[in-house]
Amino acid sequence: VDSLPLNDVRVEASLIDGVLDAKSISVADMVGVSASLSGAVTGLKGAGGRAPDPKLKDVVLDAKSKNLAALFRTLEIESPVSPAALGPTALTARLNGSMRALDVDADLQTVGGKGALQGKVQTDGLLPRFDGRLALSHPDLSRLARALGSDYRPRAAKGGIDVSGKLSGSAVDLTLSDIAGTIAGVRLQGGVGLSLLGRKPRVTAQIATGDIDVEAFLPQKRTAAIDAWPRVLPAAFVVPLAGAPGNPMRHEAAARWSSDAIDIGFLSRFDSVIAVKSDSIKYGGIAVANADVDAEVKDGGLTLRRFVGKMWGGDLTIDGTVRPDAHGLRFETRYALGGADVGAAERAFGG
Repeated sequence: VDSLPLNDVRVEASLIDGVLDAKSISVADMVGVSASLSGAVTGLKGAGGRAPDPKLKDVVLDAKSKNLAALFRTLEIESPVSPAALGPTALTARLNGSMRALDVDADLQTVGGKGALQGKVQTDGLLPRFDGRLALSHPDLSRLARALGSDYRPRAAKGGIDVSGKLSGSAVDLTLSDIAGTIAGVRLQGGVGLSLLGRKPRVTAQIATGDIDVEAFLPQKRTAAIDAWPRVLPAAFVVPLAGAPGNPMRHEAAARWSSDAIDIGFLSRFDSVIAVKSDSIKYGGIAVANADVDAEVKDGGLTLRRFVGKMWGGDLTIDGTVRPDAHGLRFETRYALGGADVGAAERAFGG
């Protein structure tokens, strides 16, 4: 970018003996963005042969825009989210401290939601590191998904996101711990992590939740699923990959599932270990209480290392794998259910 057009620039500031005192610096229009800055910067002048050591004191930045499209276009910013989808955006940031250890207190409003970040940025290491708190909220989960470029519309899940946690790490190794809040009415707590230090991104999660109704979160229109959904899973069966001809298990399923084959190619892009404990997980007429799930994504496949819980008064245990092979997708499943109420099971399946 050769130049950035600025309209109605106003400056009320002084620079005396290495101290910048900005009463008010404002720009009424910077390609659709208005901004103002106030506060002080000390240490701009070195003393006794020492290099300058700038320190910010009560520096406040305010920026607002009704539409960031013009700014993105001018700065040639390529964003995975359309700037128009961001909607009205406002940022307020309060900064204190040195460039090596900067205290940040920021509030952001965008995509119809709010974010808050409070903590310290330290730059004395190889990469800048942040330690502090993060809070995110949005009133509508499906509307947020659409704003971020997804066509996800849950069947029945209502409500938004309201979560907070402790954020720490760098741009290549980040963790969000002490998570507490709700997503579409489901209580959750725990922690997640993202590492970009290996040959693939690695995601880890340990989450505890309230009751989960799986059907409520399923998309209104299926985009990829098994051609048939057997009521009892065999120990192993094969489903062709997306685009492969001739699924021998396919039959009419009253439009309950899409006729498209499963495509799990996206699993090859990352590795993951996820542990979830839920008060209950419900799907249709089946409910598993005290559900404990431990799963791993590795080398393009999914391993369900453990799924235990209470179902129909008995003890349920499931483990298995889903991975591609030369013929398509191979499912291997082991399951056991002991001490269950057979009558309750029959009623759940319409028997």
